[in-house]
Amino acid sequence: MKSSQFIGSEAEMTRLQGLLDKRNASLIVVRGRRCIGKSRLLAEFGKRMKSYFFSGNPPIRKTTAQIQRIHFAGQLEKAGIVGIKSDDWSNLFWYLSKETKKGRILIVFDEIS
Repeated sequence: MKSSQFIGSEAEMTRLQGLLDKRNASLIVVRGRRCIGKSRLLAEFGKRMKSYFFSGNPPIRKTTAQIQRIHFAGQLEKAGIVGIKSDDWSNLFWYLSKETKKGRILIVFDEIS
């Protein structure tokens, strides 16, 4: 499948690039209506550095914290962070933090409810 050209978000890309120029960690919340290109914007921006993309579980009635942790641990494994127990959130984020200590790294939590 051929990717379509990415156009129309120059101002947003410039703002994101400005955060990289700060040389310290930043937390950004990208919000807006559904299907306007937020995920695509971050995917295009993420091409400039090592990136980790995680997506949330669809909100269903029987989702538990343990199911969410198992899902997140599976996404960590797909990203190459293996050998993780999904027993608590601290453990999961500790493993992620070990992998993201140096360099420019983008971590995206997409569709988190």
